Amino acid sequence: MTKKKKNPASFALKIIPLLFPGLEKISPFLANRLAVQLFHWPIRFTPTQQEKEAAGQAEKFKIKINQKNIQVYAWGEGKPVLMVHGWSGRGTQFRKFIKPFNDRGLKVIAIDGPAHGKSEGRRAHAREFVETVIKLHELYGEFEALIGHSFGGVVNVNSVHHGVAAKKLILIASPTIAEAIIADFLKKINASYERGLYFKEWLFRKNGVRFEDASIYALAGQIPEMPILVIHDEEDRDVPIHHAEVLKGKLPHVELYKTKGLGHMRILKDEKVINKCIDFILGEGLPVIEFQEPESKSRN
Repeated sequence: MTKKKKNPASFALKIIPLLFPGLEKISPFLANRLAVQLFHWPIRFTPTQQEKEAAGQAEKFKIKINQKNIQVYAWGEGKPVLMVHGWSGRGTQFRKFIKPFNDRGLKVIAIDGPAHGKSEGRRAHAREFVETVIKLHELYGEFEALIGHSFGGVVNVNSVHHGVAAKKLILIASPTIAEAIIADFLKKINASYERGLYFKEWLFRKNGVRFEDASIYALAGQIPEMPILVIHDEEDRDVPIHHAEVLKGKLPHVELYKTKGLGHMRILKDEKVINKCIDFILGEGLPVIEFQEPESKSRN
């Protein structure tokens, strides 16, 4: 009988919240430094067999971003659609999109972000993701659409803000509120409010931009001419649907498509969600709010 290997990432996720409060008491300085490191540390999870098969069918190449080789995948021919995964994700998580998009004349392009999947690096920064999208824009020209899941939606909105041309924008289960993102991170590592204050100060010194000014909520209002579709599940525990509703409240032209029972990850595998994306990219329907039951509870 083969003994199952323990995932070191899973162990770290369990032990850090137990130890972090003690570190805060002993050395706030070290706690600040560790919080910054943890925020930029993605976990590399093992891809499924179906993802490996999808990768094997792709045209693959690498681009260099900040001395890191970044893995790029491309499937099919036609108008280019770029898909950006979430934190600790992989480009092949969009595998269910490939055939339906290719069948409708859309070329699917996806990346393993810096320090994710098959790309190089141990730490990742949002700006490196944005630089990756900018580089692909130089290669492919205007995108028919940018699709981002979770953190990938933040990346795509910032990329448009930095000049990437796309006809339409689709945000799937994406966080829009800066303060909520920081609060969720602090909760995960069991850190105090003071660590969040230091973290925001550190980001401003590093990038010259306030964390809240780089959020979807702040930047989406600056691109009012671009059609935006927001897809979010009512039972998403990782990024509550409040993020989508707040954005819709600020920008009435945003189309909000609600699902139920898909959560944060199964939403990428649902046939109705994928078809909704295709219809939004190729069609010209008026914005509506729709509700649906999940196609399947399967995680495969």
